[in-house]
Amino acid sequence: MRSSYKILKVFGISVELHITFLLTLLGFFILSWMSDGLISGIQTLIFFVILFTVVVLHELSHSIVAILNGIKVTRITLLPIGGVASIEIPDKPVVELMMAIAGPFFNFVMAFFCVLLLGLMVPLAEIPTLLQGLEDPSILLSSVQGILILLLWVNLMLGIFNLVPAFPMDGGRIFRSILAIFMDYTRATRIAVNVGRILAVVMVVLGLFKNPWLLVIGALIFFVGGQEYRVVALRQSLRGLTVTQIAVPRMDYVNGDVILREFLNLIAKPGVEFYPVINESRVVIGVLRLEDLRGLGQENLNDPVRKFVRKPDVVDGKKKVEDAVMELMVKDFVLVVESGQVIGYTTPKHLNEVARFQNVLGS
Repeated sequence: MRSSYKILKVFGISVELHITFLLTLLGFFILSWMSDGLISGIQTLIFFVILFTVVVLHELSHSIVAILNGIKVTRITLLPIGGVASIEIPDKPVVELMMAIAGPFFNFVMAFFCVLLLGLMVPLAEIPTLLQGLEDPSILLSSVQGILILLLWVNLMLGIFNLVPAFPMDGGRIFRSILAIFMDYTRATRIAVNVGRILAVVMVVLGLFKNPWLLVIGALIFFVGGQEYRVVALRQSLRGLTVTQIAVPRMDYVNGDVILREFLNLIAKPGVEFYPVINESRVVIGVLRLEDLRGLGQENLNDPVRKFVRKPDVVDGKKKVEDAVMELMVKDFVLVVESGQVIGYTTPKHLNEVARFQNVLGS
C-alpha cells in the first residue's frame, strides 16, 4: 500500500497527502458528524482545508528559496502534524538561514495582510476580541470576516510555533545555520539536535497534561533530528569522494531465466540479500531481493527469477557522495552506473562502513 498520494504539482514539486493525514482527516470528520451533525463535519473539513493550504504555502516558501539557490526539492508531504518538504541539505549556512526564515516570514506577512483587510471591516482595536471567536469555528466559517480571523490566527500560530529552536523545526534550522557560520556544520548540527531534544522532552511532558499534539510533535522532533545529524556526519566523512569510489564492485549476477528452485539451491548465499538480474544480453533488468521471496509456495519454485524482480534504484557514479547521501540512505540497494555501465552497488550499511573507515584515516 502506498504511504502517500500526489494531489498536485507546483514549480515541479509534488504535493502529497500522507495516508496518516487522510485517516486523521476522516476521523475528525466522522467524530464531528456523529456529535454535531453533517454540517459540523463539513465545517471541520473546511477548517482543515484552510489550515493545510497555509501549511503548503509555508513549505512552498522554503522550497522556492531553495530552488532559487540551486537546491533540489522533490516533494512536500502533508502529515497530521503539518508539512514536510524534501529538500537537500545546503552546504552554505547563509542559504539555510534564508530557507528557514522564509516559512515563518510568509506566515507573518499573511497575518499582516489579514489585519489590513480586517481593518477595512472593523476597528483594529476589536480584532483581539474577534479572536475569541476561535472557540466556535462554525461562526468563523460563516462570513468573510470570520475566515480572515481564522487565517490570522493560523498564520500567527504557525509562524510563532515554527520559530521555537527545536531542530529540525524552522527555529532549530535558523539556530543551526547561525552556529554553522562560526563552526563546522557537523558540530553545529549536533548542538542544534541536542537543544532540540531538550525542547522535545519539554513538549512531550506538556503534551501529557495539556495537548496531545504537543506529545506527538515532541516525539517526532526527538527522533527526526538525530536522523538528519547522521546524514550531515556522513556527508562530512565522505566529502570529496564520488559514488563510484565507494561502490562495491563485486556482485552476484543472476540470469533472469534461472528457475527459482535452482537459484535458492545453488546461487543464493548467506549474508547476500540483493541479486542483480540480467537478460541474455547481460543487461540488468531488475534486482531480486530475498525478502520478496518469503511466503512463496511450492508452485512458484519452477518460475523464472525474472518474475520476482523489482525495478532497480540507480545512481550516477560520477556524482559526489555528499550530494547523494540522502538518496543513498533511504534506499536498501542502489546500483551505481557510469557511462551506461554498471560499476557496482551500495547500501546504507556499506555507506556507514566507508564513513567509519574514512574517519579512521582522517584521525
